[in-house]
Amino acid sequence: MRLTKILAVASVVLAAGPAAAQKAGDSHLFPVVVHAQGLGDPPTMWQSDVTLHNPDDQSLTVGVQFFPEGQSNILDPSFSGQRSLTVQLAGHETKTLADVIAMLGYTSGIKGLLYVTCSPDIFPENPAEGTRIVATSRTYNTGSSLGTYGQTVPANEDVINATGAPSYVTGARQDSRFRSNLGIDSLGQSGTITVHYRVRNGAGTALAEGAKELPPGSMGQWTFADLGVPTTAGPLTVELWLDPADVTPDPCSVGPASNHFMAYVSKVDGNPQGTGDAEFILAVPSSKLDCN
Repeated sequence: MRLTKILAVASVVLAAGPAAAQKAGDSHLFPVVVHAQGLGDPPTMWQSDVTLHNPDDQSLTVGVQFFPEGQSNILDPSFSGQRSLTVQLAGHETKTLADVIAMLGYTSGIKGLLYVTCSPDIFPENPAEGTRIVATSRTYNTGSSLGTYGQTVPANEDVINATGAPSYVTGARQDSRFRSNLGIDSLGQSGTITVHYRVRNGAGTALAEGAKELPPGSMGQWTFADLGVPTTAGPLTVELWLDPADVTPDPCSVGPASNHFMAYVSKVDGNPQGTGDAEFILAVPSSKLDCN
């Protein structure tokens, strides 16, 4: 069973509105969680916390499943394997899963997607109707003696791209003060997909372009330096689009033949010296689908 439930969440994009940092629903897909050392002087040390809230009276079982970077990932519907854990939430209870990847038994040097669900299709003990949780995550640097610096990373299924039209993310920087990273998530089920990217400066000149191949149910993240973006003044914008060969005839479909991706930029203060504070910026699809 590949990422069927994740793509059921992804279908929300097909009537997409603006993304929010927090929202109520039975399933949430976080584009990146991390437990790893980063760049910077001193080196940044990144980890992710996930906070869950049950807004209703009834207790809920909530499943959390991790999909590591750079490999094909299959959804485990039992939520009982190494990549999964379950949480019990009483009515109106809130819990934070501090350093969630470490809770799953991973030690360091890893990142990936995180799927959180209380769907009664997976947990039949939950109410059949109206089941929902509110969820958010924070990824932050613990490497400074001054405190933690970080970014809210929303569950952002509203910005999934299901077409051949480009997505855009703006406000990146690659200069003497800031460094940026590009992340791309593949939600396709039919195999490896290719996502093209182009980075433009403020005047619209292309500074770097290329393509990344991603296995199904996985993600990748690259520094702008690795993408070939030179140190340059001013804000930068990234364009991203599916390879034409990977665009499915019916982008509203959710199934074995559908390909979807989402992307983001993480901009960090410190190149190399700085606070290590980060800003998370979502890529927004230029084409909005209405599949109602």
